[in-house]
Amino acid sequence: MECKIYFISKAYIYRGNRLMSVKGSNLDYMEKRALSNMYTIIDQLSETLGASGDVVEKAKEIAFKCIEKRLQRGRSYKCIALAAIYTASRIAGKPIPIKQISLVTETPLEELRSCYNSLLKALWGELRYRKPPDPSDYIESIASRIEIDSNVIAEARRILDTIKKEIPFMGKDPTSYAAAAIYIAAKKLGKPVSKTRVSLAAGITEVTVRARLREMAEKLGIEVEEEVLRSKARGRGSKKVRAKAHK
Repeated sequence: MECKIYFISKAYIYRGNRLMSVKGSNLDYMEKRALSNMYTIIDQLSETLGASGDVVEKAKEIAFKCIEKRLQRGRSYKCIALAAIYTASRIAGKPIPIKQISLVTETPLEELRSCYNSLLKALWGELRYRKPPDPSDYIESIASRIEIDSNVIAEARRILDTIKKEIPFMGKDPTSYAAAAIYIAAKKLGKPVSKTRVSLAAGITEVTVRARLREMAEKLGIEVEEEVLRSKARGRGSKKVRAKAHK
């Protein structure tokens, strides 16, 4: 059976499960071992995260560059592998939310962000993405975890396109907008999902989802948080009662 060949760099290729050396490599024996282990971890974690084949291939290419830069020193292979997967998913236009990666793989978020930032710092000149994160890119990943149909996904994308000019996404968590768009779309099409399910699928808090819902609903001129408004009204009423009783 013919094996697929992944061209990792001028120094190495990865054929099936074997790392093939090419003349001119500057990696020593331990670094080759580290790279082989990293590839195995990437395969395992990519399957857990549901990463596509092109993301896996790009993650292995990034992992090779990390070993060349010796980023594995003082860090776990798992963390570097996850940072490579996250970076690869963004380059491929199929971003997996970093909070979701942290949650699913039980990796501390701060540790993962530290690895990712170190990776960016070391490889910035070699990475090929400059495009700011787009919330629409995160819809597919979130939707796959709550099993919603294609109509809801399409409507969520339409909602984000509608408010793109109204809300500046730059500097804000794109995952939260994607999650809120899915919630609104599902409710609009009569296939509602709970805020809890959406927040868990996106790897964010329900409080964050509610905040984005209020922001987006205002721009869209719709109501999606009636129960929250009612609970707030009840809260204000009870405060007035308590204030009167205190007097």
